[in-house]
Amino acid sequence: MKPAARWWIVVAVCGISFAVVFTGRIPFTGRIPFTGRIAVFSNAPVPPTLSVSHVTPQSRQLSAEPRDPASPLAPLSQPTFTRDVAPIIFRKCSVCHRPGEAAPFSLLTYEDACRHAAQIDVMVRRRLMPPWKAAGDFGLYSNDRRLRDDEIEILRQWIAADLARGRDEDLPPAPEFTQGWQLGEPDLELTLNEPFDVPADGPDIYQHFVIPTGLTENRLVSAFEFRPGAPEVVHHSILYFDTSGRGRELDSQDPRPGYSRLGSPGFEVGGSLGGWSPGGSPRRLPSGLGRPLEKSSDLVVQIHYHPSGRPVSDQSRIGLYFAPPESTHLVTEIMVANVELSIPAGANRHRHHAELQLPVDTILFDATPHMHQLGREIRAVAILPDGTERSLIHIPDWDFYWQDSYCFAEPVELPRGTRIELDCWFDNSDSNLLNPNSPPRTVTWGDFSNDEMGICYFQATTREWNDYVTLHTAAKQYFAELWEKYQQRVGTRQLTPE
Repeated sequence: MKPAARWWIVVAVCGISFAVVFTGRIPFTGRIPFTGRIAVFSNAPVPPTLSVSHVTPQSRQLSAEPRDPASPLAPLSQPTFTRDVAPIIFRKCSVCHRPGEAAPFSLLTYEDACRHAAQIDVMVRRRLMPPWKAAGDFGLYSNDRRLRDDEIEILRQWIAADLARGRDEDLPPAPEFTQGWQLGEPDLELTLNEPFDVPADGPDIYQHFVIPTGLTENRLVSAFEFRPGAPEVVHHSILYFDTSGRGRELDSQDPRPGYSRLGSPGFEVGGSLGGWSPGGSPRRLPSGLGRPLEKSSDLVVQIHYHPSGRPVSDQSRIGLYFAPPESTHLVTEIMVANVELSIPAGANRHRHHAELQLPVDTILFDATPHMHQLGREIRAVAILPDGTERSLIHIPDWDFYWQDSYCFAEPVELPRGTRIELDCWFDNSDSNLLNPNSPPRTVTWGDFSNDEMGICYFQATTREWNDYVTLHTAAKQYFAELWEKYQQRVGTRQLTPE
């Protein structure tokens, strides 16, 4: 049946979106997409030069064959579900919109699509779904979830044309999703030490859980898989390594499982594996590469919980996949940031700048930007020694609630002397409905909800072993200098929420 009304208002209240027609009916409620130190192993053999074939990205594909994102769909006079709509929904929506996943309803059948046609119309035309914040051409990132303009037009025409079903013989097979671990049984499975109770409502929760790895030898990690215990409330997670024991100390100070903290884990971590968000697929690093994980280290897992309207208990699991024994190339993490941040009260577009110069030829695999609730735009570019500018990541409409890692479809190779520049823009005015301070106050760098950050992380490696050591050492020194500046700025201020 054709929707009765075509004008909508999308209202956000306490992290829930309401798409409201002018008649006052509420057809949809749900989530809104508003979405270190690493040891160089002394016992690792000196690896050979990294070959070009070693840096070809590997990623899991759904069993349904994806359409080439660069090739537009053929124009249609009257789209039908079986011929035109189902391929789009199966490819771009069903990975989250299916039983047991984070989305609030399923999109696996014609009846599902008809039942939710009104909100599909709103969310895809406003580009709120599928969630994707990065700008840039299709094909730049391997995990790009966006719909193309022609796909959106097909959905719009189908809804406007009374939701035609079409011929059964045109319906493609429903997507098949791997049950259990997507990459097979992990080499090491870790589980939250005890369940964590998420209330039915209230503010979002950011909890850090410390899990001993029990490793008795150093290993290289080529992939990880995060499996939420309660997918309906787990918004995203970030995984860190701790070799200092500081995570356990913070955990012991919080009576609940884990400890509460919005931004970083609250100490200098031993490394990071990256993050997970709904719809994300685990990906192995290119052949022969791995992230170093020291023996006896702990895994610190930050989980962002979004209450769903009913109390639930979560006990998420993490699977670690080790690189083969012959793997010798290490991947480190570099970051670009500037802790000397001060956003004046009332400023509606405050610009903040940071940069990092690469000491050696460097290969980047992904980009992970991070800001808090005052963030409005973030952009990282590489300025090559000859002055050429190359965009790495640009999010023109930052959304604290939809943070992600953006994986380059092809590894980005940057020559020695390249300068990575990061620019962040913040809105610290009354007009920012997410401003945690009322009235606005001057905001500086910090971990908590009334502080701010502007960072971009990159997983990186080099072709030569000596260059890796140089890059890794420089990354450690860069972080140490930032941490020292931050400590000087906060002085004796206690690092607890105000």
